[in-house]
Amino acid sequence: MKGLLFSFHVNPLVLPVMILSPVLLIAACTTLKKENTVSLLQQTRIPIEDEKVDAGVDKAIASYRKYLQQAPASKQTAEAMRRLADLEVENNYDIAGMESPAQPGARAAIKHYTLLLKNYPMYDRNDQVLYQLSRAYREAGENQQAAATLQTLANRYPDFAHMDEVDFRLGEYFFSIKKYQLASLRYTAVLSFGKKSVYYPLALNKLGWSYFKQDKYNQARNYFITSLEHQMTEARAAGKTEDLSNIKDMADSYRAISLSFSYLGGADAITAYLNKTGNKAYEAELYQQLGKYYLAKKRYSDAAYSYQAYIDIYPFDEKAPAYAKRIIEIYQQGGFTEISIKARKQFTKTYDRRADYWKKNKLENQPETETFQKNNIYKLATHYHAAYKKLHNEKTQDNKQKQAAFTEAAYWYKKYNYRYPLDKRTPSMGKLLAELYLEQGDYRSAARAFERTAYNFPDSAIAVQSSYAAIFAYREHLKTVAPAQRNSVREDLVQSSLLFVENVPQHTQAAAVLTTAANELLLLKNYTAAANTAGRVIRHYPQAEKKQLRSAWLILADASFELAHYAEAEKAYQQTLSMTESKDKKYPALIENLAAAIYKQGEQANKYGRHAIAAEHFLRITAITPNASLAASAQFDAAAALIANGNLSQATSVLENFLEHNATHELAEVATRNLAVIYKKNDQRLNAAIEFEHIAKNNNNKSRQRDALLQAAALYQQANKYNEALRVYQQYVKSFPSPASDVVKSYQHIADIYKLKNDTINYHKTLNKLIRVEKKTGDERTWQTRELAANALLILAEVKMHAFSSVKLSKPFKKNLALKKQHMNAALELFRRLLEYQVSDVTTAATFYIAEIYLQFSQAMAESERPTGLSELEREQ
Repeated sequence: MKGLLFSFHVNPLVLPVMILSPVLLIAACTTLKKENTVSLLQQTRIPIEDEKVDAGVDKAIASYRKYLQQAPASKQTAEAMRRLADLEVENNYDIAGMESPAQPGARAAIKHYTLLLKNYPMYDRNDQVLYQLSRAYREAGENQQAAATLQTLANRYPDFAHMDEVDFRLGEYFFSIKKYQLASLRYTAVLSFGKKSVYYPLALNKLGWSYFKQDKYNQARNYFITSLEHQMTEARAAGKTEDLSNIKDMADSYRAISLSFSYLGGADAITAYLNKTGNKAYEAELYQQLGKYYLAKKRYSDAAYSYQAYIDIYPFDEKAPAYAKRIIEIYQQGGFTEISIKARKQFTKTYDRRADYWKKNKLENQPETETFQKNNIYKLATHYHAAYKKLHNEKTQDNKQKQAAFTEAAYWYKKYNYRYPLDKRTPSMGKLLAELYLEQGDYRSAARAFERTAYNFPDSAIAVQSSYAAIFAYREHLKTVAPAQRNSVREDLVQSSLLFVENVPQHTQAAAVLTTAANELLLLKNYTAAANTAGRVIRHYPQAEKKQLRSAWLILADASFELAHYAEAEKAYQQTLSMTESKDKKYPALIENLAAAIYKQGEQANKYGRHAIAAEHFLRITAITPNASLAASAQFDAAAALIANGNLSQATSVLENFLEHNATHELAEVATRNLAVIYKKNDQRLNAAIEFEHIAKNNNNKSRQRDALLQAAALYQQANKYNEALRVYQQYVKSFPSPASDVVKSYQHIADIYKLKNDTINYHKTLNKLIRVEKKTGDERTWQTRELAANALLILAEVKMHAFSSVKLSKPFKKNLALKKQHMNAALELFRRLLEYQVSDVTTAATFYIAEIYLQFSQAMAESERPTGLSELEREQ
C-alpha cells in the first residue's frame, strides 16, 4: 500500500512557474482550490521528462532556500517553507518511477514542516502541512511518527477535506503493526464517508481482512461479500459483460471469501450463510471459488465437496453438469482414481438422456455436457478394460475382481455403442469390446462383436481388420467348445468367412479364408458346399499360393469322394499329388486316397454287374498306384471280378501274380483258395495241390514257400492223398521250424493222418513230438498251440490211464500191486501236467481222471484177492 498511502507528486504543470519566481508560485498556490490537494494528485502519477523535471525541481528548491535566507519574515514565509518541504519530499523519488526514498531530502522536509508548524501555528494550511509531514516521516522510515502526525491531523482538523484518506492511512498503519482492532475502527470510519469516497472499496476489503486477522470470520466474510457486491455494481455500471470473476479485484475478493468460508466450515458454511441471507445471483460462483481455493491447497476432497454441495442444492441447475465434471477432474488431478471413476459413473447416471435432469433442461442447450458424457463413458470403458488387462497379465487369483472389471468394461463399451451408434469413435469402441471378449476367452462374443463392427461400419478404417478378427475368434472358439457344439461354431465360422470374402474378395487373405471355409464345410459333412467352395478357390484365385491351391484341390477331392463322385475325386487327387513332393509326409496318404477313388469306381461297376469294367478299374490301381495298400486287394478283387465274368484263364493269371507278389497278404490264403476253386470247378484238386507244391519248390520267397507247402499238404489231405500229405507236412516241419504255431498245427495234421492209417506207434510219437515242440515255442506260444498240446497230452495220459485200469490186483498180489501203482503214478503225472496248460476242457477232463484213478485204485484194493496166513487185523487193514 506504499504507493497508495504516500504517492503525492507535485503537478509538473506548475513546476515551470516555480522556476521563474517563488513569490509568484506562492501566490498561485494560495489560489488552488481544495480539490487540487495532495490527495487528488496522488491518484495519478503523470510521467515527467527527466531533464525538465530534474532541472525545474532543483532550481525551485534553490530559489525557495534563497528566498527563505534573504527575505524577511512575512506571511509568505510559511507558504515558502511549505512549498520547499513539498519539493524536497517529491525530489526523494526517482523520476523514472522507482520508489526508493532518499533519506536526506525527507529529513530536510521534516525539518521545514516541523519549523513551519512551530513558527506559524496559525498558518491556515497547517492541515496540509501535517498531511505532508506524515508523508515525510513515512519516507524517512519513521512510520510511527507518520501515524502520530496523521492522528494529530485528525484530531485538530476533523473536517479535513480528505479525512477519508487519513482514516484509511491510519487503518493501514494499524494493520501493518497488527493492531487489527484499531485498524478496523479506522476502516469503519472510511466507510462512513459512503461510496463517494475513493477509499470505500479499499476500506471494505481491508476491514474484512482486519476482522479475519482477529479470527472474526463471520464479520470478515460479510465485508468481503459487501466488497464483492460493490465491485460487481461498479463493473456493471461500467458496462463490463465478461466473466466478472476473472477481473483481478473480484478474483481477490472471491479468494478472500473462500478463505473465510474455509475457516467457517467450507461448503456447508456457504449453504448456511445463504439460508440466512437468501439467494444470491453469484452463489454458484461462491461454491466454485471455494472449490478452486481448496484445489490450490490440494485439499481435493474439500474441493470436490464444494461443487457437490451446490449440485445437492440445485440438482437441475444448468451449472450442475459442469460442476459434476469438475468433481471428476479434481479427483483425477489428486490421483484418486477409484473415487474419480465412481464420480464418472454417477455423472453418467445423473445426466443420462433419460434422466430427470433433462426433463427440466434441454439437451440441445448443453452440447458440452453431452460431449463430456460421451468422453466419460469412453473413459469408464477404457479404465475398466485397462484394469482387467492388468489383473489378467498379473495372473491374479482373485477371479472375482477380474470378472468385475471385465463386466464393467463390457457394460460401458456396450452403452457407448448403443448411445452413440453413429459416432466416429463407435467402430473403435466396438472393436475394443471385441478385444475384451477375446482376452476373457469368450471367443463367441468376441466374434459377434467384431462382426458388428465390421459390417455395421463397412466404411470405417478398421472394418476389414475387424471382419478378419471375427474369423480368428471363431477359430479360437472352435478349439474350446465341447464336441457336440463344434458343428454350430463351424457354421458360424463358415458364414463369417464367406461374408469376409464377399466384402473384400481382393484381400490378400481371401483365398486362405475361403479355403479354410471349404475345409470346415467338409468337416460339417456339407460336401456339396465344400466342393463348390473349394472350386471357387481354384477358379477365382489361380494365382494363390501353391499351398492354398493344393488344399483346395484336396478338399474338392475329399468332398467329391464323399459325394460318390469318384471320377472327379480321382482327378482332384491327381492334381493334389502333382502339387505335392514325394518326400512329403502326406504323399503316401494321397496315394492311398487316389487308389481308393479308383477302387470305388470298380466297386460301382461291380454293383451294376459290369464285372469286366470293374476288373479294369481294379487292375488300374496296380498300374497307377502300385505301392498303395489297396493294390493287392484290388488285384485280388480284379481276379474275383474276372471269375464272376467267367474269364477264369485271366483270373488264374491275376491270382498267380497276386500270390507271387503278396505271399504274406491277408488275402493270400483266400487267393489260394480262389485259385483252388478254379481247379475245383474242373475237378482238379490234386492238380491244385501239385501246383502249390510246385510253387513252393520254385519260389525263393521263404514265406511264399511255407504257405504254398501248407496249402499243398492241405489239398493232398483233402484229396485223400495221405502219403503225399504226410510227405509235405513232414517236409514243412523240417524246413520251417518257425513260426511255431504252423509247426504245431502241422504235427497235429501228421498225427491225424497216422491215426487214420491206424499207425498207433507213429501216432503217439507224433503227439509227443507236438508236445515237445509246443513247449519250446516261448514267446510264439499261443492259446491255439497250447490247446493242441494239451489235447495231445490228454490222449497220451488216457493211454496211461487205460494201462492202469487194465492191471488187476490178483495173485501174484505184490507184483500186480507194484505194476498198478507204476501205471497209476505215470498217469497221475501226465494228468497233473495237463493242469498247467489251463485249457478249460482239458483241465476238467484231467481233474475227472485224477479222481477216477484214486477211486478205481481204492475199489481195486477193496476187491483184490487176500494173501493166506494173514491175521484178522491184517486182513481188515
